[in-house]
Order: sequence, then structure tokens, then C-alpha cells
Amino acid sequence: MRYFLTILILLLGLNVAAYADDKHFLSVTGTGQVTTQPDTVSLTVGTETEAETAEAARNANADIMQATMRAIHSLKLSHLTLQTSGYYVYPRTKYQDKKQVKYYQATNSLTVKLEEPDSEKLALDAGRILDAALSVGANTTSGP
Repeated sequence: MRYFLTILILLLGLNVAAYADDKHFLSVTGTGQVTTQPDTVSLTVGTETEAETAEAARNANADIMQATMRAIHSLKLSHLTLQTSGYYVYPRTKYQDKKQVKYYQATNSLTVKLEEPDSEKLALDAGRILDAALSVGANTTSGP
């Protein structure tokens, strides 16, 4: 990287010098590409619950999310960060047997970020996180 910057600075210097002499013109174009192994994964796990009251939906959701966080922490992964990324309680209406039914839906999303320099271990640990969350009741996932 240091060599690339040195060459770039030299080429830019040549380009500026070329503008000073209106008889000659030098134009330089370049591209670069860096390839590296992934060392960070960010996943979102969550839960959606429904109940007749907002309190019941919220409580059921909280129980599952607490279990989800405990399950993920029990993996004892270093460089792990958990952060709530969304929490909502909505009143909903559906039709069942031609009758209007009112209920509440609670959703809670948890962003899980894991840093690991070994890309193979990173992939395995990401799978372990998803397995742990889903095994205790998380029912939504997303991520790259």
C-alpha cells in the first residue's frame, strides 16, 4: 500500500509539472483492487409475537429475546457485540371466519456483530449464532 501511494504521488507530481509546460501534456489514469478475507459478520435475529393484548405480545416477545441473548452469550465468542436494532408493538386486524379480529404484534430485532480474523471460523461461528437463536424461539433472521 505504501508503494502504491508513493507511485501515485510521483505520478500526480508529474501531472502537475506537465500542466506548467503548455507544449507537453501527460495524463495518468489508474485503478486498484484489494482482495482480503472477511473478518466481520453482522447478522440480525429477532422475534415476532402476536397476542390479544399489547402487554401479552410484548411479554412473550421479551421472554424469547431474553432467551435468544442468553443462548448467543453462552457460545462464549470473543469480539461479539449485541445491539437492539428495532422494537415495535403494533395493533393489527385480521379477518377470521368472516369476523374482524383485533390483536397486537410485537417485533424485536437484535443486531449481532462478530469480529474474527479467521474467515473459516467466522463462518462457522455465524452459523452457531443463528442456530442458537433459532433454537430458543427467534423466528426472524437477516444478514448478508
